[in-house]
Amino acid sequence: MLIRIADAACGWDIGLYHDDGCEGWTTRPLAEDMLAAPLPAFLDICGADVHAAIRRALLDEHGHEVGLEAVGEYLHRLLHRGAIGAAWDAVAEATRPAGLRLLLDLPDSLASLPWELLSRGLKRPATDVAAPLVRVGRGFGDASAPAPVRWPLKVLVVVGSAPDDDRVAAYDEVRDVQHALRRHCGQTDLEVLWHPSRRELRERFDELRPHIFHFVGHGDVRDGRGRLFLHDARSGDQHPWTAPEIHADLAEHPPRLAILNACRSGDREDDRAGAWRVADAFVALDVPAVIAMQADIRGDVAAAFTAELYTALVKHEPLDVAVTRARRVITDTTGFDRRDFAVPSLTVNAPPESVLRLRFGTGEEEFEPGEPLQRQFAGFVDRTRERRRLWRVLDPEPEPELDVAPGVIEITGPAAVGKSELARWCVTACEVHGGNAAYVDLKRGERVGCRAVLRLIASELAASSLHREANIAAFAAWQEAVAALEGLPSAPPDAIETTFTLFTDALREAAGERPLLVTLDHVAALAPEELDLLCEYLLEPAALGRLDPVRFIVALSQEQAGALSERLRRAIGASIALCTFKPDEFGEIALQYLFHHFDVPRTDVETTLASFPQLREDFSWGAVVGLASYIERFGWERFK
Repeated sequence: MLIRIADAACGWDIGLYHDDGCEGWTTRPLAEDMLAAPLPAFLDICGADVHAAIRRALLDEHGHEVGLEAVGEYLHRLLHRGAIGAAWDAVAEATRPAGLRLLLDLPDSLASLPWELLSRGLKRPATDVAAPLVRVGRGFGDASAPAPVRWPLKVLVVVGSAPDDDRVAAYDEVRDVQHALRRHCGQTDLEVLWHPSRRELRERFDELRPHIFHFVGHGDVRDGRGRLFLHDARSGDQHPWTAPEIHADLAEHPPRLAILNACRSGDREDDRAGAWRVADAFVALDVPAVIAMQADIRGDVAAAFTAELYTALVKHEPLDVAVTRARRVITDTTGFDRRDFAVPSLTVNAPPESVLRLRFGTGEEEFEPGEPLQRQFAGFVDRTRERRRLWRVLDPEPEPELDVAPGVIEITGPAAVGKSELARWCVTACEVHGGNAAYVDLKRGERVGCRAVLRLIASELAASSLHREANIAAFAAWQEAVAALEGLPSAPPDAIETTFTLFTDALREAAGERPLLVTLDHVAALAPEELDLLCEYLLEPAALGRLDPVRFIVALSQEQAGALSERLRRAIGASIALCTFKPDEFGEIALQYLFHHFDVPRTDVETTLASFPQLREDFSWGAVVGLASYIERFGWERFK
């Protein structure tokens, strides 16, 4: 249900609209009424003072001057009146037992009122998950819903406050974001920028192109426009990031959601108004949704809100439901006596459920067959930057403005750093997005020949859950040709060339117009002469773009990389070099891995890790996996 309020000559026009499933419902009011100016008396306050008094209820932590419940009931009466009230009750009755989402389209003259305090008896829409309250922008209803977001969900958190700023408590907020995403590491791409310059922020934003932009710090208003502040750790200065600069820096790839925890710069009401003015800068970017803090809020409360918000989002909750759950968690700490639960304000320019709607495979209908892949995809930990680089190669729907991805990319590094895990993640990530991909491990206890490698590739592609039939059909002619060659008393001179030519033709047919990915792990297991043939007839043509859109990822140790032909080494488009983990990385990596495998409190895991200092000193990926296997064997409670 949408309630739209517009400025009029003597007050405000109010219209109520109900989503009946038909197009254009936001243009057909069920009921209309008028609210005369000035606002009706509130308690013993009249005239222009009413607006200021109600606004102060949000600025004051406890709303002592007028009372939060009294404000909520007053705001409800402003809307629930005359024909609007009757239509409201009728729609609510008709939609029972389902909830009724309340959308508010407000003019500037009323937008600063704390509508999130609105209440009717015990019912508070701001904390009602079944019937949440959402503000909508002026473009709501005019634009089509944004396209679904494809994994990974990309999040950029920018901390603009000083390291010792206890009022912001940025460390706690960032820690809770990380914690909320730990069980979904393989599905998310989180980057945290601590005290960046404007240039660094812009460059990292352009590189990541985040779906969620999250700012933690300070903001205020200058000349009627909001601005944020970026702390310079070297000089100690606070550099303003103005609305025009925000627009210039982020306009090329605006995020889906902006979270602005930046209303802490001072006690003046003009400073507190920064939340709306900064939010306006993001609305001007056509960002589909903005969450802004309408007043000062304690750092621990903001952190709790953030943790629950991200937890709900990665569970695919609609955005307004996620925000409502997060507001409700605030009341676990403050109750309803403080106004903190009403401080976060959500404004959308698209249906809330569409803002971060996630797509699995090439369409939402492919979610079911992709569920097992999703669990594998989510379980991968760390290597965020490497995965970001690899995404260009494995993306089955590459962005058209990007350069053509290289045909061959190598993953190298010392033993036991996770090369095979990363190679498997590449294939799973491609398949999760509906792509055609195969993981082939050549380490099978004995050296294999080229023809066996080709058979393994064809076999893995034939096992695809999404492309099985098409892949089998594509390789049918090659299978017949190989069988015929093997039936001859002696191989013809061009047997090898014919075998590879038919195979690459089959690869291209299986790919069609979309990229096809083959990951070859432990290629050094091939005999040198067989590896030379594989390089000459398969990898080199792919590296030079002759097999496009077929792409290869080759995983091998740094020592084994020398076994690749010189021509191939020159043609390889990119190299991902994995380094040995550092001891101080053990805690976070182990937390990510254990949280994905065990549903236990964070403090339990932290205590467990602290009891194994030897793992931190002699850290390897195998140590983390071994610890998890040991815990799984005994069960978490018995292990403790």
